[in-house]
Amino acid sequence: MAPARPNPSAPLNDRTYTRSYLSAMPKPLLKEGFSFYFWSDEGSELPHVHVSKGDGLAKWWLVPGIKVEYSNGFKKQEQRRISELIEEHYETLIKTWEKHFGKQR
Repeated sequence: MAPARPNPSAPLNDRTYTRSYLSAMPKPLLKEGFSFYFWSDEGSELPHVHVSKGDGLAKWWLVPGIKVEYSNGFKKQEQRRISELIEEHYETLIKTWEKHFGKQR
């Protein structure tokens, strides 16, 4: 299992640890420069993905339906594309979540 964030209470846009820990997180999807990943210490939450690209960071719930929790640094067009990519690859994202954390739905 990948390591947890060094400081889970730090803001998610704190790039000092975000970039260094992204390579160790489960990353089920990399499309069009968007990196979709899970933090290993968030398995008690409902299935969701974090998304990053450039300075943009977002969290999207997969269950009970696809819904954005927050989105910082993404334009509306990019947010729409993220939503489309989640829909297109929903089964892969859910299966990867369940493989990493166990079935929780």
